[in-house]
Amino acid sequence: MDVNPARDEGLIGRQHRVKGVLLTMLGAFCFALAPVWVRSIEAYGSTSIVFYRALIGSIPLALWIGYFALVAFLAIAQQLLAEDPHRLTRVRAAQFLSILGQLDPTATIYRELAAAESELEALEILNVAVCLQDHLLPGIQLDPAKLRLSVNAGPRSEVRRRLDYLQERFQHSGAFSQ
Repeated sequence: MDVNPARDEGLIGRQHRVKGVLLTMLGAFCFALAPVWVRSIEAYGSTSIVFYRALIGSIPLALWIGYFALVAFLAIAQQLLAEDPHRLTRVRAAQFLSILGQLDPTATIYRELAAAESELEALEILNVAVCLQDHLLPGIQLDPAKLRLSVNAGPRSEVRRRLDYLQERFQHSGAFSQ
């Protein structure tokens, strides 16, 4: 979904107007059904009926707001990935977009790791890579041969441990040929 709020501020509203109308109609339908359920319980008075009607009718509204929040977050993450001056912010934006299935994060990880200016920055990028590969997106494979460091990592450093771990995972996945 390629949404650029700077290009056209009304784009989101025009593209999703029909969805908004349908969710509003669904909310009205749920609002109308609530009295049938609430009136079957005799302990509730008219105030409770109004409360439950409003509660059930607000569920589609919450879904609608959540949908538009997700669309806005996607647009912001795409903009951060393209324009943010901070390397870790770009890596986190790539992580967010990849979790939602909008981006393959491997190119961003390779690029930002090669440009890392400190061992701590490289370690953070590798932590994101390990988290994505092991927990969030088990289908991706990071090729250790493409992981280039611009910083000097000592033999007993945490960066070296992450690189060794990724190498081991790559070998055990069957994707490594010697």
